[in-house]
Amino acid sequence: MSLTLSPNRLMRRLAQASLLAGACLMVPLIARADDSYYTLQVKSRLTNLANRMGYEVTTDPYVSLLGRETYDTVTYELEAGTTYMVMATCDEDCEDLDLELYDADGNFLETDDAVDPTPMISFTPEVSGLYSVNVVMYACSVESCYQAVDIFEVP
Repeated sequence: MSLTLSPNRLMRRLAQASLLAGACLMVPLIARADDSYYTLQVKSRLTNLANRMGYEVTTDPYVSLLGRETYDTVTYELEAGTTYMVMATCDEDCEDLDLELYDADGNFLETDDAVDPTPMISFTPEVSGLYSVNVVMYACSVESCYQAVDIFEVP
């Protein structure tokens, strides 16, 4: 048994296959557009929050994609006696983001675990050195959400 397609039917099948292949190739481009949208969104939210609080953004915030109940760690070198404000925010699908601060030895120092998407920690280290901040995604209405975190010197 052989299958014979009319020229019109063959052209329709080829057009359908081309459309399907083109749609498959477009998926990564769509994902990148979403990534860019959310990255810009969290950076803008963090910058606006910092500006409203009187801080000047001088560095590019750290941005990452976090699943529910996961965390990312950012390390900062801080000077003793200087007061810092660590702030984070997340995208429109995020409901609860928290911050945890640790010293160079891994000792827990401070947290903002309020149920909100914009945690903040004010901290004045007694010792200069490296300090780590865990950005914890507790609640996200989708599989994963974007977050942005940065640190500012308090004037």
